[in-house]
Amino acid sequence: MRVLCAELGRPQDQLRCVHVVGTNGKTSVALLTAALLEAAGIRAGAIVSPHVYRWQERTRIGAAEIGAAEFEAAAGLVRAAIGSLERSVPEGDPGSEADPVTQFEAAIAISLVALRDARVQVAVIEAGLGGRLDATNVIAAEASALTSVALDHTDWLGETTTMIADEKLAVLEPGTTLVLGRLDEEIEARGRRHAARLGASVIVAEEADPALAPAHFGPYLRRNAGVALALAATVGAGSLAAERTREALAGAPLGGRLQLLDGEPPLLIDAAHNEEGARALAEAIAPLGRPRIACMSVLADKDATSIAAALSGSLDLVVCTAAEPGAAMGRAGAAALDPSRQVWALCGDGGFGMSMNDFVTAVRYEWPIKVIVFNNSELSFVKMEVEVMGLPTNPEATGLVNPDFAMYAKACGGEGVRVEHAKDIVPAIEQAIASPKPFIIDAIVSPGELTMP
Repeated sequence: MRVLCAELGRPQDQLRCVHVVGTNGKTSVALLTAALLEAAGIRAGAIVSPHVYRWQERTRIGAAEIGAAEFEAAAGLVRAAIGSLERSVPEGDPGSEADPVTQFEAAIAISLVALRDARVQVAVIEAGLGGRLDATNVIAAEASALTSVALDHTDWLGETTTMIADEKLAVLEPGTTLVLGRLDEEIEARGRRHAARLGASVIVAEEADPALAPAHFGPYLRRNAGVALALAATVGAGSLAAERTREALAGAPLGGRLQLLDGEPPLLIDAAHNEEGARALAEAIAPLGRPRIACMSVLADKDATSIAAALSGSLDLVVCTAAEPGAAMGRAGAAALDPSRQVWALCGDGGFGMSMNDFVTAVRYEWPIKVIVFNNSELSFVKMEVEVMGLPTNPEATGLVNPDFAMYAKACGGEGVRVEHAKDIVPAIEQAIASPKPFIIDAIVSPGELTMP
């Protein structure tokens, strides 16, 4: 990356830069910081990733992405520089073979060239992965922000939060300023010690005043706004009036961050993609009305189990889907829930955590869903669903008491078993595990028996 930038005339040296690193919150902090700088009269740009629709979304000036013509011009310069580097390698000399420029390195180079050519005064640059070895770490940042630290990209950054923090803190330049977001005590202390070794000052950001933040900002966006306010202040935007601050925060293009779409019912889009992000999202939606229904898709290199667990208490129903197969499904070394692994649901108090129509869908697509229903109350909706679907009814359930879910599971094309005593639950679980089909264990066990470990 340094060689590529040298070939381009070191565009980063013609920009005042601030660097944003962290597990979550980087994009929103970068965009909010750029918006605050613009509001202070400083021509500001931002480099963020990933994009949603177009590559030029990664390079922004003010609230707008750069135009297609500007992107193509910068990309042309980078393409020519890469070609020049490739031609400079002597043929037939394997010892002199250079590492190829990666896609991300080329993208960062394009953004740096575009911001330089647009005569941006301050560039707010989001790191891609980690910090120490990231392609963005060719800049000499006047200030750096560490937004958060959590377990993510552990194959690349380390298995512990302290290892990950060290990778991210490595971008800090001597004698500059480090802005810290909400961190646990150990990571904050680590950041302070690292800054002290480099003679850098430390600012611990406070959550933005709710009076300054837009109404739709949940707690995590207010925390990110607090980091952005502190970071922007280090490079000249520390005296904004309250109204200008509100306008800047409200005008930042935060797509996919608690983004509210027009229409009814209200629809929010959020890009939470790890456990910490999912917990922040759960916190943000907690005040919202119920029912809360989520449509969720998780890339293959993410921890789907932890994400789902973090959100589960805040949702009433989750519809799981998947991106189209291909590169979008994530990097190799997937940690996501393998579709071939069994998924278990535990339902109590007569409540069935999925509708029979959902169970039919699981049968159709051969999803290995396993359900234990502790069935001790009247469930008229089940009889209604069964009748609508044309499934056989259970004569014993005509009084709507303890409908036979196992029978319904078999009628849907799955498998099931009904148990009446707690001692029979474990053998039933073993039977369900051995079955390749969706399976319902219908436990009509008296509450007094449910004291087994």
